[in-house]
Amino acid sequence: MPRFAIIDTTVKTVINVVEYDDAPSNPPPGFEKGIIAVRSDEAGPDWGWDGSALVAPAILELPVIVPALATKLGLRRVFVEQGRWDQVKAMIAANPDTQEEWDLAIEIKRTDPLAEGLIAAMKLEPADVDAILVRAKQLTD
Repeated sequence: MPRFAIIDTTVKTVINVVEYDDAPSNPPPGFEKGIIAVRSDEAGPDWGWDGSALVAPAILELPVIVPALATKLGLRRVFVEQGRWDQVKAMIAANPDTQEEWDLAIEIKRTDPLAEGLIAAMKLEPADVDAILVRAKQLTD
């Protein structure tokens, strides 16, 4: 059965979605002047009307939450994607203490001296570090 968005043209919003066997009149039966029916299989009560067409609701983007830490596996995967893993691996291996800390760690916190040293050596901006942490989480979730 075809679906029709019932639209209040004065406030330009969909007030209901109704199934009719045939296209209803405008105004549809049981509704008053200023209410129209427009066929739509997608529209819902959160849709709008711009005067000539249905308008889907805006998709709100959720804020990106930047993790405070990342797993070593996640970090490796990010740096492999970026083509920088060999550089990072060499920096870690260049200092025995750094290598030991890397080997013993399960996760690396952004504020850990190991991370801060790598960030400084790679000349990463805070936005770059944010992106790395977000992507590392995506690659291991």
